[in-house]
Amino acid sequence: MTVKRIFAIIGILLLATIGWAILGTATAIRSGEAGHLLREKVYSLCGDPLTQKCPNFYEKIPGCDRKRQIVPSKNKIDVSLFLEQRRKGLLWFPVYRCDFSGQYSITNNEPSPQRIVAHYDFPASGATYDSFIVAIDEKPVTCDIDTANGIDLLLTIPAGETRTFSVKYVSRGVSAWNYLPQSGGSSRVENLEMTVKTDFAAIDFPDNSLSPMNIDKASDSSMLTWRADSLITKSSIGIVMPQKLNPGPLVTRVTYFAPVCLIFFFVALMAAAVICKISIHPMHYLFVAAGFFAFHLLFAYLVDIVNVHVAFLISSVVTLGLVNLYLRGTLGTRFAWKSVCAAQFLYLVLFSYSFFLNGMTGLTITVGSIITLSTLMFLTRKIDWNVYFSRPQNNIQIPPIPQTVIGPQGATTIIGVNDDGIHTDR
Repeated sequence: MTVKRIFAIIGILLLATIGWAILGTATAIRSGEAGHLLREKVYSLCGDPLTQKCPNFYEKIPGCDRKRQIVPSKNKIDVSLFLEQRRKGLLWFPVYRCDFSGQYSITNNEPSPQRIVAHYDFPASGATYDSFIVAIDEKPVTCDIDTANGIDLLLTIPAGETRTFSVKYVSRGVSAWNYLPQSGGSSRVENLEMTVKTDFAAIDFPDNSLSPMNIDKASDSSMLTWRADSLITKSSIGIVMPQKLNPGPLVTRVTYFAPVCLIFFFVALMAAAVICKISIHPMHYLFVAAGFFAFHLLFAYLVDIVNVHVAFLISSVVTLGLVNLYLRGTLGTRFAWKSVCAAQFLYLVLFSYSFFLNGMTGLTITVGSIITLSTLMFLTRKIDWNVYFSRPQNNIQIPPIPQTVIGPQGATTIIGVNDDGIHTDR
């Protein structure tokens, strides 16, 4: 191994990195453009992410435009979420059905009757609502409905009495469901009792949201409960739907990570060449890099046709066969091609598959790096690197070139050397 060959191998690695960067960018653009178009189609069919607000209760002050906010004395909300994963193109979308039921109690603590306006906003103006009911004291009310501007109802509450405003509906949303417990601009929430039931167990919550007081999980369902007597908060309550693995973004991440896999494999290949005392030409490294690139190229376009796991399996088998059959046929059976095959399986297949497991990529790479380092340190512990990287000296003596001498009267004489190095004339 010479410094010139090392620089040639580094050049091959840089060339492969450029190729992966181009492929990864093309995949990201293709997934992004498709994702934007598909997301609009899914939202138009299934609705937007739903964000339900607590109804706004207020009393108009006579003689001016000011309003006095009324905080409900009790908030009882029951929600059921049913998940249905839908695929469009290369992307999965977590579509869900929402069964919502909310009851809000308004108490008149004044000595005179109050005329309270109850304003209700729909969670999404473009969504579709089934079994929609608005009721006062459990009696349905007929009113004009505008999903963009909401509903306004007038409640007359005698002194010292309580009226209950309730709303029920069934709708559909995508990705996440949120609830804002505050009424109007107030941060106070009185007597909150909220239950959310799901038919899935993988629960996640949005940022800056209230955590549930209790979570009861089963194998395929969950029940979450929020309770508070007198709560002051600006946070929301929400559920993020479980997201299935999307092939497009996955392929992009795996492709961008490919140079790291190739670096590890090149190091293992160099170590195997040193141990087996076999010279590996940079052209061999070039074909190996091409075999690695074939994995990501095939994987990027197979996911359009077959399941992402099947595409990964096919790409892995093809690349393992290409690289290892090539190395065995080129370098012979004396080369440790079985160990190199195991190294390729570790660095290419396992490192890439770690992207399927959320949060396990960093740990997988760390463990693989430590195993690689310890193995190389053990196998090369007795190698004298000064001798290995020094150029062999050329001790072969080159004999002088025979000369032709033209003598008097045109005679020619050939001066050369015999096998013993002695000059002779002929």
